[in-house]
Amino acid sequence: MKIHTIPVGILAANCQILIDEETMEAAIIDPGDEAEKIEQIIKSTEAKPTMILLTHGHPDHSFAAGELQKTFDVDVRMHEADVPQFERYPDLVAMFYNPDSYVKPRLGEFLNDGDSIKVGNEVVEVIHTPGHSPGGLCFKAGSSVIVGDTLFAGSIGRTDLHGGSYEDLISSIKEKLLILPEETVIYPGHGPTSSIGLEKEDNPHIGEDI
Repeated sequence: MKIHTIPVGILAANCQILIDEETMEAAIIDPGDEAEKIEQIIKSTEAKPTMILLTHGHPDHSFAAGELQKTFDVDVRMHEADVPQFERYPDLVAMFYNPDSYVKPRLGEFLNDGDSIKVGNEVVEVIHTPGHSPGGLCFKAGSSVIVGDTLFAGSIGRTDLHGGSYEDLISSIKEKLLILPEETVIYPGHGPTSSIGLEKEDNPHIGEDI
């Protein structure tokens, strides 16, 4: 499995493209903005998107999902608890995006903790990690995990937005992510990659809770 990271939009949210190198089938994760840029990079890899996955519904991670859905004719899948997030932040959308360009995505079957998704011949495991938002998801592919805004290199997701919970976030990180092998590479929704081992050792927000 190859993972391409594409920072998009003024908030530099990471869109990840998961590609099964045997079949070249791909999943687009968190297309938050710049649909044309994402489309061009996908075409340059000759990958064939089969789905769009959202770690959560905040606009910096989902704004371009509908437009790319039209382009590639694929399902958009997420946790049902985050559907209200699409309508929650009109002021934020107006500040950072062009509302006239927004295409509301048509949602496919919802995802839940423990689900498995096939991307080509690769299996992607779905991990429900509420805290940053109620329906936050992580996607584990092999020795890598796309963690959205649940966990960052040296930090954690904010919990002061609608539906956020610090207690839930720490529980999600401790019970769902820190149990993974220390060599597991994490791909956050903003900023650089890290690993479970590095975060267990150096992350000041979770050290006291391990």
